[in-house]
Amino acid sequence: MNRRAFFQAAALSTATVFQTKGRTISHEAEPAHIPQPSEDRNLLLFGVDLAGPNWEQYLADERMDLFVWLRELYPADPGQLSGAKLRIMEHGSYTALSAGIGDTLQPYGDRTEHWLGSVQGTTVARFAKFGPERDDHGRYNVFLAADENLPDTMLSLTLLEDGNRQLELNLGGHCFGILNGELLSRFLACLRTRLAQDRPKAS
Repeated sequence: MNRRAFFQAAALSTATVFQTKGRTISHEAEPAHIPQPSEDRNLLLFGVDLAGPNWEQYLADERMDLFVWLRELYPADPGQLSGAKLRIMEHGSYTALSAGIGDTLQPYGDRTEHWLGSVQGTTVARFAKFGPERDDHGRYNVFLAADENLPDTMLSLTLLEDGNRQLELNLGGHCFGILNGELLSRFLACLRTRLAQDRPKAS
């Protein structure tokens, strides 16, 4: 399934609308009861945490988003999470990177988050291979568009190619979180695997 509709819906004001995997939900809705989603439905809605167990079995399943939680750039305690996450969505030429923050369990049982921006297509493939040009600081940058009409937003993923390789999610001068070490290597490997997966030909 092409996620273009997902990105367009998510570009609506997050002050009034939240996005949950293909449908928009007004925060004014009053649930009649709190449902208990099944484990399979939870996975389809929320994706698979690459820091958790058994993530390998979902790597080839394009229905499943693969995500990582980012850590604080200047943590108060070691390993402190920032609340932001990066998602790998779809596969092949449809592979996309999406950033969000504020993951929240809602009264009706679903989880929502504020969508910060996304990028897909050849830009993702170039970034996965460190293809974009380096800036004056030796960093590879790719911009995430929060609005398709504003492709050059300041939200960017920055990959440092030095002794301490690090992925950063930035908006102007603010860092929403970082990813490094083994989890960064896993994230990039999964991104390349998804990019290499071809869509089955229609019979």
